Amino acid sequence: MQHEWVSISEYARRFNLSEITVRRRIKQGRINAELKNGKYFISSPPLENIAKAETLSSPAVASASTPPPPPVKNSSAINELAEICKSYLAELKSKEALTQKNHNAEIEIYKIQIEKLEHEIVALKQQIDDLQLLIKMLDNKL
Repeated sequence: MQHEWVSISEYARRFNLSEITVRRRIKQGRINAELKNGKYFISSPPLENIAKAETLSSPAVASASTPPPPPVKNSSAINELAEICKSYLAELKSKEALTQKNHNAEIEIYKIQIEKLEHEIVALKQQIDDLQLLIKMLDNKL
């Protein structure tokens, strides 16, 4: 089968992908491309062959025309990474619980301080009322 070289935008149009997706897949090595004069070109079957393949295949098969992701080569590394992520998540949850506990303790301290200040305000208002009463009494005697 003879292939033709197409630009990223043409390849994206043919396979109903965004140009960004095509560029990302080139960088990931999922699409083979050659850099010529500062532009990427991708080897693609001619349009007639793509049209024939689409008419012969079901919609599910036609959508699979993009290259599949690379196979997982080292599942033990993935499992190790998953365990690291789990332990990191547990550590974050522990820190979150501690932070929440500290936050709640601070809130209680502030509530106590507010209550003390409210009592002090009530006492000061009472002193003001008493002083105003004394001023009135002294004004009446003079």
